[in-house]
Amino acid sequence: TKPEHFVIDHFPTDSSWQLLDNPLAFDEYIGLIWKRPAFFRHKLGIYSHTNTIIETKGNERVLLRVPNNQIISARLMREGRSYSVNHLLVQHEDEFATIEIVPPARGTYDLEIFAREQADSYSPFNHVVSYSIVSNREITDTGFPETFGRFIVEKARLISPKNFLLETDTSVAFNLVVPGASSVSVINDGEWHDLSKSDSSFSGEIKVKEGKLQVAARFQDEDNYSVLLEYLVK
Repeated sequence: TKPEHFVIDHFPTDSSWQLLDNPLAFDEYIGLIWKRPAFFRHKLGIYSHTNTIIETKGNERVLLRVPNNQIISARLMREGRSYSVNHLLVQHEDEFATIEIVPPARGTYDLEIFAREQADSYSPFNHVVSYSIVSNREITDTGFPETFGRFIVEKARLISPKNFLLETDTSVAFNLVVPGASSVSVINDGEWHDLSKSDSSFSGEIKVKEGKLQVAARFQDEDNYSVLLEYLVK
């Protein structure tokens, strides 16, 4: 194990055994992000937040370097309880991945991040890194639309709308990027609305009706549609 990896969760009493050119002080060690061995196997990198504790008063964006052949997912935990995916939105673009976070209320949460190879659909996600999220937000909101597995695997990217709740009988502009998709449709009130395609981008404006609303894609060489996103209209 490389010394700069080993020091993440081992602090020798004799600092010379850190085997680093510039040994860490204990205060620096405590603030290190807890990277698990799989973090290095997947060749990930920290880009935005370099301290293990993230304090926020609202939305927060964690940015990681992720090789093109890897994908990540995440979950928000508090006291052993996993919160719904509506409080996180994971998106990939080029060699980066963004995790947008909307904590449900004030308090301290664990953000756990996982990774696997994009093409290896039979392998589980590996826990790669964790953060502690300290939320001071005074209000709660419904968060993001629910994302399904195919959204992550295909590295789809949502431009709009990003709020889970949509207002009934209003016109909503849908805009997203879905690599490899031949068509993308919005399903609402039993009706299918095809979005316009331009390369890997799909867009369209639709008057939404009360109830569940899903965004689904059909990928090349496939006959069936896969649900990517789900909203609630009320």
